[in-house]
Amino acid sequence: MKTKKKLKEYVRILERKRKTGTTLFLLYTLPNGIRKQEATNLTLVDDTTKEGKEQNEITMIAVEKLKAERTNQLISGKYDIETTFKKNNDILLLDYVNEIVKSKREENTKKIYITLITHITKFSPKTKLSGINKKWVLSYIEQLKERGIKPTSIRQYCTLFSAILRQAVRDNLIKINPFNELTKEQRPTAKKAKKEYLTKEEINLIASKFPQNTDVQKFCLNMFLFGCYTGLRFSDIQRITWEDIKEDASNGKLYFNIEMKKTKDYVKGYLSQKALATMGTRAKGCIFPRVSPCYVDTMLKETAKAVGINKNISFHTSRHSFAVNLLANGLDIYSVSRLLGHTDIKTTQIYLEMIPKKQIEGATLIDKIF
Repeated sequence: MKTKKKLKEYVRILERKRKTGTTLFLLYTLPNGIRKQEATNLTLVDDTTKEGKEQNEITMIAVEKLKAERTNQLISGKYDIETTFKKNNDILLLDYVNEIVKSKREENTKKIYITLITHITKFSPKTKLSGINKKWVLSYIEQLKERGIKPTSIRQYCTLFSAILRQAVRDNLIKINPFNELTKEQRPTAKKAKKEYLTKEEINLIASKFPQNTDVQKFCLNMFLFGCYTGLRFSDIQRITWEDIKEDASNGKLYFNIEMKKTKDYVKGYLSQKALATMGTRAKGCIFPRVSPCYVDTMLKETAKAVGINKNISFHTSRHSFAVNLLANGLDIYSVSRLLGHTDIKTTQIYLEMIPKKQIEGATLIDKIF
């Protein structure tokens, strides 16, 4: 008895579990070897309730319908990538990167890719994906240096470029990632920027001299101080709402428990009286209005210079200041790590190196022990 040949499944449904639910994606395996993901903007919810089960059934019907439509498009040869890339050897690097950009949803992520595309266009716009090798990569890095691009930026662009080529390997478009062939000396490096922090006295000094001629300037100062007292990043402070502020029924303390934009992990923190004083009157929506981070950084640098603080500070200095001041005053490193939302305590340990007092205490303790 003959068995029926199983039809190739060009489109599959992928599930990714998040804290807010299970997000659904479509994975395309195209006839030319290229794979691509598409976000469906559909999410499965908790199915322990009747309402949840019914909602998930409707969601799955919608995603199955979308899968069928995409499969039909692939079979009929109407899908964009299929018509663009006929042969693997003919794929231009820029075309491949542009297709990857289409799958990105975050605007900041897209901007980095677009900058990379600009660099490739200036260097070699007609380069085919199959033509990239170690020699090409080294020439690309060298021309970035000749154009005066900062080492930190070169490393960032090369890291992104290498990730794209890894994807091309997975898509069976190239055999190896040329970046893997570079020696340690040939890889772009960047000097680690010095992490700056402010002491309690310096924070108070900046607060007393920060320009407050307009409402925007007042909001900028309050946001910076809120960062010093909570350790939240600028992106999270811009997004935090009054609805995110809850009261702990056991002690009456106010706290936030929000998803961080950068890591997608949740961080919980109780609000000190200092933090509460920067928030103004309770209302609806965002606690702080949207302001330009560049504007805040400029105001902070000018104020620091005016009061004689010789440190290269920015808004992110508030996060460093939060961590260092807590560690310097005795809070254990694990607690500080949790408050910052770090997933690896090694990241938090960097702040210990910024506290000379702790290093001196360690040497003194050695003398007492031995």
